[in-house]
Amino acid sequence: MKKTSIIRLAALVIAVLTAIALFAGCTKKVTDAERIIGRWETEFDASKAAQEALETEGETYKDVTFSDLMIKLQIEFREDGTYSSAIDQDSAKAAIDKLGEQMVPMIRQIFTAQIAEALEVDPETLTDDDVLPYLAMFGITSYEDFAKMLTDEMKPEEIVEDANMSGKYMLKDGKLYMSTAADEEATEESDANAYEFTEDGKLKLDAAEGVDVPEGMEDLLPLTFTKLVEE
Repeated sequence: MKKTSIIRLAALVIAVLTAIALFAGCTKKVTDAERIIGRWETEFDASKAAQEALETEGETYKDVTFSDLMIKLQIEFREDGTYSSAIDQDSAKAAIDKLGEQMVPMIRQIFTAQIAEALEVDPETLTDDDVLPYLAMFGITSYEDFAKMLTDEMKPEEIVEDANMSGKYMLKDGKLYMSTAADEEATEESDANAYEFTEDGKLKLDAAEGVDVPEGMEDLLPLTFTKLVEE
């Protein structure tokens, strides 16, 4: 290759690199305020919260354990500084149904103990065939039916309505401040979470330093939200 060709090639490479550098320098940096706009969704396990709630009902329920009661939560942040959050009703219903299924062993144990006490026998000696005829007198044909009676009282639409919120938000110094009313401005006195955007584009909310976490929320944090693509 001729010397002049090498010089021209070097000049071309320098020109390309310079153009790339200039382009990178001119690329607009996306701010957190812009990045947060849109709808985000997370899924959390409400098992421990349900278990703790049941334990408050007495010693009878202290050995009950729940698992995989997954509920979806969506939050939409808008350009005008307002937000709204909503629990997905279908996921709430599915979690309630699963909770009922997982309560069946506990229900069997409780009814067996009660019938055994009434008959003055050892509960270990009773089978389902011994117990269920007594329950049938009260219209209970199976433990599963009784569990469904209990969960039917847990209206998912009411749970969703109680959990839905709207208000205004503000990002400042790594904290997301959220008011709890549509006509209330978000300030540094509002509820706050520490926030960060992960490398894969997700939004992570955690307890902010110096902010008291509501009872039962400690094990749910941090919550990681995925941005939903609008169709």
